[in-house]
Amino acid sequence: MDFDIILRGGQVLDGTGRERLAADVGVQGGRIQAVGDLSRKRARDEIDARGLFIAPGFIDLHSHGDWSILEGPWSDHRERQGITTELGGNCGSSPVHLDRHFQAVEEMGTATNYALLVGHGSVRKEVLGKEDRPPSREELKNMEYLVAEGMEAGAFGLSTGLIYVPGRFAATEEVLYLVKVVRRYGGTYNTHMRSESDTILEALDEALRIASSGDVPLEVSHIKVMLRRNWGKGERMIERIEAGRKLGLDITADLYPYTVTGGGFYGPGNFLPTWKEGGWESFRSAYQDKDQRVQLTDQVRSVLVERGGPEYFTVIATELGVASEALGLGLPELANLWKASPEEALLELFYREEGKVVLAFAALEEKELEGFLTVPWSMIGTDGTAKSRHPRPRGTYPRVLARYVRERGLLSWEEAIRKMTSLPAQRMGLKDRGIVAAGKWADLTVFDPLTVRDTATFLEPEARPEGVIHVLVNGELVVRDGVSTGCKPGRVLRRAG
Repeated sequence: MDFDIILRGGQVLDGTGRERLAADVGVQGGRIQAVGDLSRKRARDEIDARGLFIAPGFIDLHSHGDWSILEGPWSDHRERQGITTELGGNCGSSPVHLDRHFQAVEEMGTATNYALLVGHGSVRKEVLGKEDRPPSREELKNMEYLVAEGMEAGAFGLSTGLIYVPGRFAATEEVLYLVKVVRRYGGTYNTHMRSESDTILEALDEALRIASSGDVPLEVSHIKVMLRRNWGKGERMIERIEAGRKLGLDITADLYPYTVTGGGFYGPGNFLPTWKEGGWESFRSAYQDKDQRVQLTDQVRSVLVERGGPEYFTVIATELGVASEALGLGLPELANLWKASPEEALLELFYREEGKVVLAFAALEEKELEGFLTVPWSMIGTDGTAKSRHPRPRGTYPRVLARYVRERGLLSWEEAIRKMTSLPAQRMGLKDRGIVAAGKWADLTVFDPLTVRDTATFLEPEARPEGVIHVLVNGELVVRDGVSTGCKPGRVLRRAG
């Protein structure tokens, strides 16, 4: 036999953005050995790829898989949508001692390749706890040591979550100090910026300053603009990033293809400040009192106005199921059903369900999302974890291919695949992945361009995508004929150098 596997008769999208070509792909020893006419060659396993696209495996540059990867059993949500490599440790959150974590992952086994960033917030919490103060000189040195330890273990860079506790307590100078540690190892700076809404332009300026002063590549995490009153600022963000790129700064960004944010899941505590203090019993007592209910209604109305209006909220979970008729309804629809105002309907929903309610918040504008998606320096990321209520951990990549390539034509197949493969590989410094070419690791995704699509929704977030037919990781099939094989050929990837 000439090869372990031959994919025959497919259209190869090699990941570089070049026009697709008809070719066979031969795999041997975990790597791609040949791309071209292999009609005279034979393999142990020959797969008919006629009518299908053969692409590099998708590289999820923004994952939170580290939150659940060791909890098991293995979730196949990555490979089922074509992902073969994920980069975790984003938004300032990661395991602190990466060497121990990597060892545990290797002992457990993984179907897809796995890499990490060092999370600034996790490092800060390890040294300072959740205290809102600058670190002492000794504490800063301890943080430096932990970041260096993570980079020595093979991390690809430093991430921040400057909107979260404890990252939000860090001054720019603290982050810059640690970014310079990362620079010594050739890493990147990936940031969930200090604001994604009212002060987003100022937050972007801070990120640009850190990247420029620290002389490191900058990755703007899940780039977006939240809240309707800020829509339109995306154009100015793009202008500032492109101006920085012209000056020589290495700036890229990632995004997910949904207008509902992951952090936009709202429950009672987001609408009623007193809820967290007194809990359900306190709320029930207040709701049953006519005068206090007026005050609760005013509080909810204020939040709805602040967030753009009731039309941006949809009920996606009612744990008790008492008000199951509310599932999937927007607040205006629920208000109409219950013959009440939106704020009154929401309070009634909280009351019936004892507060065990989750709403999705559509904080983003589709036009702005499209603007970020189509610039040449943006990439795709799920921003997901297996346990998320958001559909993006299972639908991101098929959704881009179905909605924005096949249906809307905003991206060509070649450009979309480049954003999913060679561009994130380049950002991570993965020289032997992200392209279909001889000598590269055989991380491959084979999909049907006519049927590939996402099926996950906010009501059914675990629904698997369609049209992803075969997926190979390091030369082994982890998905065959749309079904997970159970194989775990994935590897922990460590930054080279």
